[in-house]
Amino acid sequence: IIGYNHKDFNEYLLPESEAVRGKDDKFRYPKSQAVEGEVTRILYVAPKEASVAEVFRNYQKQLERKGFESLFSCKGKEYSCGYWMAGYMENFQPELASYAYRVGENRYISMKKPDPKGDLYVSILVYNYTFDYFSSRYNHPMVQLDVIQAEALDDSKIEVVTADKITEEIGDQGRIALYGIY
Repeated sequence: IIGYNHKDFNEYLLPESEAVRGKDDKFRYPKSQAVEGEVTRILYVAPKEASVAEVFRNYQKQLERKGFESLFSCKGKEYSCGYWMAGYMENFQPELASYAYRVGENRYISMKKPDPKGDLYVSILVYNYTFDYFSSRYNHPMVQLDVIQAEALDDSKIEVVTADKITEEIGDQGRIALYGIY
């Protein structure tokens, strides 16, 4: 593990199609799904002797055995599916490591496991790291694993303070303390 990021609640844009170039020359995903909930991102370096296909297939098969279904997958070389997927992963989600997204051969999959308590989503990008600045990663398969536990926002942390409550507190105590203002 060379990178880790966790948020109790965040939005995650899950791509469900390959990127297409828009009129403004920027790439976008015509089909995607915004998922809200607990988001965990882990970046791994796999053994150099393992292939991208081997690492990817192991993740895919294990998740299928646990009841996950595929939403979208693609594979390619640097300027195909994975290049734009890597750009997506870097630009729209928290980046974990500098220069982690220079990719060669790559594969991507998004998966979902339905659950009445909140669906579980997994986004996996496996790629061959081709930037020689970090010799411990060079030509190793890299795995970016994002896990999203969909859930409603716990809004019990917010208290609405009315004008009447402010007036009452100032009248009783001569002051009011307001905490956690965002």
